[in-house]
Amino acid sequence: MSDNDRAQSEPTAASGEPVTDVDGVTSVTSTDTVTIHRSPRYYRFMIAGGVAGVIVALVLTFAFPEPPGFNPAQIFGFLGILFVIVGVVVGSVVALVIDRVSRRNARTIDVERSESTEQAD
Repeated sequence: MSDNDRAQSEPTAASGEPVTDVDGVTSVTSTDTVTIHRSPRYYRFMIAGGVAGVIVALVLTFAFPEPPGFNPAQIFGFLGILFVIVGVVVGSVVALVIDRVSRRNARTIDVERSESTEQAD
């Protein structure tokens, strides 16, 4: 079989039109434009912010003298709740900023999607 014969036997069509080949397989091909960019994993930044909040709470618990009527566990609990929330929020904001900066390096490409279905006899 020559190259010309092979080229003629392959189904071709415009984008979005179904094409049926010799074996009864119907293919639909479409082209889309997509934007690709790197994005951070938000939950990792949130976890890192929460861990940093726990560390800050631990340091502040033992950095100052304990007030009367409170033990160190209570102080750590109060500060821990506060600084974990603040840390998660700060981690989320940092991830959002990194995501916005990474969109500057985004690329737009054309992709071709092909869906094939086999017809039942």
